[in-house]
Amino acid sequence: MEEVKFSEPRNFREQVEQTLEKLLMRTEREIPDYGDFIPVHEMFPNLDTKSQNIVGMYGLTILKLPQNVRPDPTRRYIEACAYEPTGAYKAKMLVFGGCNDEILSALRDRGLVDKLCDVYATLADSLKD
Repeated sequence: MEEVKFSEPRNFREQVEQTLEKLLMRTEREIPDYGDFIPVHEMFPNLDTKSQNIVGMYGLTILKLPQNVRPDPTRRYIEACAYEPTGAYKAKMLVFGGCNDEILSALRDRGLVDKLCDVYATLADSLKD
């Protein structure tokens, strides 16, 4: 399989867009329509020098909730995370849920970029406290 090369992102929005593209490609390959799977995770660094002392990395994960929390074997979730520079603590938020086709559709939707930019700002604010 040919590896896709991404250009260096110029801003936070481009970082989010590239992360969504990477996550989409991996989700298409690694996430089954039914049953358990290993969560698919992509991370990207905080390039904003003004807030690097608050957030070191951002992450985006496709996961399945544990059977005792949500027993639906077809349900998947998109989770956004912000990590402190030390990685000792993270703030996270579920941003979307659905079957595999709905997750793939959401990852292709450019509106998710705006939503994630807002979610990451909220998560960064929660790490300030």
